[in-house]
Amino acid sequence: MLLAGCSQTTSSHGMSVLGLTDALTPSFLTTRTSHSLKDKECLQRAMFFESNRSSRDGMIAVGTVVMNRLRSGQHGNTICEVVGEPGQFASGVLTRPMNSRALPDVEAAADA
Repeated sequence: MLLAGCSQTTSSHGMSVLGLTDALTPSFLTTRTSHSLKDKECLQRAMFFESNRSSRDGMIAVGTVVMNRLRSGQHGNTICEVVGEPGQFASGVLTRPMNSRALPDVEAAADA
């Protein structure tokens, strides 16, 4: 289950609780923001290489991680800075060629 779009509430015991309906839709699919073409390519690259092109859900999970890190403000101010942060994603994500029949699926997932 994707947890990117989760909201947290506090239970009567003071513990943080995730809302189940919020967990079903990644936050970057419901929040529309404008990013540069370069940032879009960086997101596609992370989704392409980190998900191993396994499935749309896998690609969206990677995209969710990237966008959550961006929103946290602790991993960079742009998508490319987040993806390029040392030790966070596989080396070469930003430089290896993306030659695959899966590329249209990656682009569609990044546009979602």
